[in-house]
Amino acid sequence: MFRKILIIYLFLLIVNFAVYSSPLKSKESLVYRLTIKGPIVPIYYDYLKDGIEAAINNNAECVLIIIDTPGGLLETTREIIQLFLNSRIPIITYISPSGSHAASAGVFIVYASDIAAMAKATNIGSASPVNLGSTEMSETMKNKISNDIIALLQTVARQNNRNDSIVIDFIEKSVNLDEQKAKELNVINYIVENTEELLKKLNNQKISKNSIDYVLNTEAAKVIDYKMSISKKILFLISNPNITYILMILGIWALIYEFSSPGFGFAGATGVVCLVIAFFGFQALPIKAAGAILLIVGLIFLILEFFLATAGIVGIIGLISFILGSFMLIDDVMFKISLPIIIATAVFTFLYMVFVIGAILKARHSKPVIGSEYLKDEIAVVRKKLEPEGLVFVEGELWTARAVNEETIEENEKVKICEVKGLKLIVKKI
Repeated sequence: MFRKILIIYLFLLIVNFAVYSSPLKSKESLVYRLTIKGPIVPIYYDYLKDGIEAAINNNAECVLIIIDTPGGLLETTREIIQLFLNSRIPIITYISPSGSHAASAGVFIVYASDIAAMAKATNIGSASPVNLGSTEMSETMKNKISNDIIALLQTVARQNNRNDSIVIDFIEKSVNLDEQKAKELNVINYIVENTEELLKKLNNQKISKNSIDYVLNTEAAKVIDYKMSISKKILFLISNPNITYILMILGIWALIYEFSSPGFGFAGATGVVCLVIAFFGFQALPIKAAGAILLIVGLIFLILEFFLATAGIVGIIGLISFILGSFMLIDDVMFKISLPIIIATAVFTFLYMVFVIGAILKARHSKPVIGSEYLKDEIAVVRKKLEPEGLVFVEGELWTARAVNEETIEENEKVKICEVKGLKLIVKKI
């Protein structure tokens, strides 16, 4: 009996050893997918950085970035390039879906990736300094910036084994390439229909990056969509120049209303919140100091119009300054504030100042209309002879009245109210 038990025990031990000593099934391979859609603003750097770190922490095979962008800020683009080149995980870019493009800053981001792909009916190109920076620059400055970004893009191209000669045409001639031409000229590596096809092509792909050799295992990889956090989505939303501009104007309107009326309430709190949010939005935009100054000066002049007798001259100057400041506020062709929004805002600001704030200021400087104090200096008519007391009729009411000098005042005579004492009026004959 003991022998049988021993044999069974040894058998189970051998089976257990065989199972647990054999190589474990490899962990499920992961691919982190991030999305760039719209202008390249600073929040995208934070989003990409967080996504890459999450992929590294979860031992992902690579990071796949879906791109559809008209370009963006040069400084942010430089930061993203550094992020890609120094990452400890392969970076794959994919211009998708059909109809998408990677223009301006998008070209730099694609070139900085280890492997690049495009969907059908997409394009890449137009990386001139006009699209990457200021719309107002001298020829000398434009050439300086062009040479700088050409050198940068060519360096990145050589590092990732891409065509570096076409870079000059991208920047100096604003050349655009469709997916077929981009593949032919070695700007990208693959043309694929979708992510699944791309992952199949990436499978067993060897990548050398920062002295580390990677072999991708992506054919059956699980794709993790790394979403932008709610806070970052809000920051991205307010980095839209039109939204930021509207928030700023709403904040200014609310504070002007609050300062024009007694106390501090809902309007003041709303104004502060709007301006704080707008401030964060403007940090992500290329703000021009001259535009901001003109905008502030315009608003000041519009306010002064209600305190100075200028027959509207100061108000008109303020309105012109406001409009010019709005046009000059953001010095980038990609982040310009919409013309209809500027015009509509200027008109509504003027009307707001005239009708709303004007009414408030008028009310503040008018005589009181509650209680009895408003009766002072009014004209009343005697209804009962004053000897020296009697009755007078004023504002549709009968009041007890007393003559100032104890004089007698006959019925139907007019008197001026000198003082209100409780329920009695002190009057004098006109």
